Amino acid sequence: CPIGTYQSAKKQITCLDCPKGSYCSTKALIIDTKCPIKTYQNKLKQNTCIICTSGSYCDVIGLQNKKSCGKGKYSFFNSNLCTPCPIGTYCPTNTNSKPTYCDTGYYNAQTTQSLCIQCPVGNFCKDPTILPTQCTTGYVSLVGATSCTLCPFGKIPNTNRDACINCPAGKECKWSMQGQTACKDCPIGHSCASKSSQPIQCDLGYYSPAGGATCIQCEAGKYCKFLVGQGTSCNVGYYSLIGSTKCTLCESGFKCDKPELKVACTKGYYSVAGATTCTKCLDGQACNNYNNQPRFCPSGYYHFDFITNGDMTQCLICSAGKYCTTNDKKPLACPNGMIYRQCTNLSAIQSKTGVLKLF
Repeated sequence: CPIGTYQSAKKQITCLDCPKGSYCSTKALIIDTKCPIKTYQNKLKQNTCIICTSGSYCDVIGLQNKKSCGKGKYSFFNSNLCTPCPIGTYCPTNTNSKPTYCDTGYYNAQTTQSLCIQCPVGNFCKDPTILPTQCTTGYVSLVGATSCTLCPFGKIPNTNRDACINCPAGKECKWSMQGQTACKDCPIGHSCASKSSQPIQCDLGYYSPAGGATCIQCEAGKYCKFLVGQGTSCNVGYYSLIGSTKCTLCESGFKCDKPELKVACTKGYYSVAGATTCTKCLDGQACNNYNNQPRFCPSGYYHFDFITNGDMTQCLICSAGKYCTTNDKKPLACPNGMIYRQCTNLSAIQSKTGVLKLF
C-alpha cells in the first residue's frame, strides 16, 4: 500500500485510505496511526498530522479537528490546552494566540474576560489589574480616566463626580477651600453670589440670613449692626430710616407711634422726647409744637384755644380794667375801684404790642 493508505486484511485488492484523525507515513502499513495529542488531521489519506495552531487546542489522540479556545482564553502553537486570559488583559475572539493588555483607562480585575471595562466616572484606573479607585474628596474624573482632577476654589463635584460645578447662590464652598464635596449655607451677615468661593461681609446697615445670596438693606423701623441675619426692631419711642445702624430717640415736637418714621406734632400740640403721641396744649398755656413743654402765661397775660385763635406761642396782655393771674385762660374784670392789669391802685405800663412772646 502506498503512503497515506493501509490494509489490515489479507487477500485484498485495494488499500484503505488513512482516515481522518490518523496518518499513514510509510508504505505497506497494516494499520493507521492515530494523531498524537497537540495534533489533528481533518483530511483522508494523509501521511502526517497537523500541529494545533495558536488559539486552539488538541487534547486527545486521533483528533479530526482542532478545538477553538473560545473568548476569554488563549493558546500558543502546538497546545493541548487553553489558558484563561489573566487579569489586566482580554481575549476577544475564539482563537486568541495571546492575551491583549487593556488599553489606558480600562481594567479587568477577573480572568477569562473577552473585553476590558472602561473606568467609570468618579474613578480612576491606573492599574488595569485592579478594580477602579474612587476619586478622593473634592476630586472628579471623566470616563476612562487614569487620574482624578481637583476641583478649584468655589467649586464642588457634581452628583456624578464627573465635573466641578459652582456653588449655587446662597451657598459657599465648604470652608472656602479646594477639594470639598459640599457647599454649606452662606454664614449670617454675608452674601454668597453664585461663582463666589468666599462669603462677602454685608456692609453696615445691611443684613443677610444664613444661606443668603445677597445682602438686604435694613428696613425702616429697624437697625442692622455688624454681621446680622435680620434687622432688630426699634424700641418704643425710637425710629429709624432705611439702612440704619441704630435707632434714634424721637425728638421733642414729634411723635413716633410707628418705628419707621417720625411725625411732627400739629398746631396746638406738643410732645417730649421719646413720645409716641402728641399732647394737646391747654388753655392758659403758650405752646410751640416743636418744643417739649408748654409754658403758662404769667400774671397779667392770658391765652386760650390755641388751635383756632392766633399765635399759640404768645400770651395776650390783659386789657385795662381786667386782671389775669398765672395760667388764666381769659381776663377777669377788676373789682370796683381797681384799674389796670393787676387790678391795683398803681399805674402799670402796658406792652406796645399787647402780647408777650414766650418762645
